[in-house]
Amino acid sequence: MTEIETIVRSELDRRYPTPTQEPDWEGVLQRVGKIEEPIAERRAHLPMSRSGRRRTAFALAAAVLAATAATLTLVAPWNGSPSFVEQARAALGGGRYVHAVFAGIQHGGEIVTLASGRARPVTQRIEWIYDTKTGTIQDVFSLSGVAMFSEQNGAPDPAVTGFATGYQKALANGTARVVGETSVNGQKVKIIRFPIPLNGTISLYEDVLVATDSHRPLVIRYHAAAPVRGARTLTYRVVSIDSSNTAPTLAVPRPQPLLTGTATDIRQLNPNEATAALGHTALWPGQTVSGATFKKLRLQRVTTSVLHSYPPGKSVRGLRLDYQTGNRLLVIQEAATPQYSYGFFSAQTAIGGPVPPAGEALLTHLHNGWQAQLRKGGLFITIRTRDRNLAIATARALAPTP
Repeated sequence: MTEIETIVRSELDRRYPTPTQEPDWEGVLQRVGKIEEPIAERRAHLPMSRSGRRRTAFALAAAVLAATAATLTLVAPWNGSPSFVEQARAALGGGRYVHAVFAGIQHGGEIVTLASGRARPVTQRIEWIYDTKTGTIQDVFSLSGVAMFSEQNGAPDPAVTGFATGYQKALANGTARVVGETSVNGQKVKIIRFPIPLNGTISLYEDVLVATDSHRPLVIRYHAAAPVRGARTLTYRVVSIDSSNTAPTLAVPRPQPLLTGTATDIRQLNPNEATAALGHTALWPGQTVSGATFKKLRLQRVTTSVLHSYPPGKSVRGLRLDYQTGNRLLVIQEAATPQYSYGFFSAQTAIGGPVPPAGEALLTHLHNGWQAQLRKGGLFITIRTRDRNLAIATARALAPTP
């Protein structure tokens, strides 16, 4: 290490102390290393929000340079071989546009194969184009290979935002440092860490696992300097990343409307009346399911409409079945078309992700329990309960009403 590097690192250690809590890389990599890139991805998304474009400013270590005088400018020639950080910067390139694709696991969501009970995570994919000159971002967000929307319409993911907008800068201005070594699927990597300023303080960090041979980033991890209750550590695999002076393009998004809906009771039914009232073969799990007992069945008038539109959408018939287990309620809702008030956004997507094909259920962990969504017998069905196992058991037990 050269004298300049020694002085800079000492000053960085003082101003940006390394977090005392190291990540459980073995556990992290066991999960992230197994993430498979979706085989195919449809590019149908909501339009990019012009007002939602956000810029993320990062410290350029001006205080470090001022404290160590002009001799510490990082553009000065280095003695000896280039450092690993310099080689990582060279591998990325210095183009104006940074184009990156990330793959990760959607927290709180899983797809269950009903026949076997086996579950697999809902994979998410984010593709970014970051303009280093203007600070603008374009992106495409997908779940399980189905393109969903642009994150710029909501809250951008902090992990990919921090990486896409900050990694290149950190490599250039000296705030990125090698803090350890590990391996990803047998491939040796070094951990490059850089701080992310938040309200004038350094409390968040981005760790980048960089291949020692190619100097290309493989995994990113966004975390706090110290454990924060309720905060999640976000980890993604870097599918690809490059930079160029020619602006890349993303597919033109296909707009989807914002929806709203209602479900109004028409009358109460006996199970043997359900099929005739619905106009479609009705499904239920029987009089009892895993300790839950059938209580009542209601025919409902269900509507789904474009938000703020008039007149409201055409109404259809749906069923709501209530079961009781102790003081807990099990609710089943079903209709021949996907309905917003039953938890569906459209025929292709549902809250939490795409609706899986028949034989599988999308299981989502909500703040008040679990939601299972599936297609069976020509119906779109939503199951809500506080018990995960009960939700799965109910989905597996569905059969025509008597």
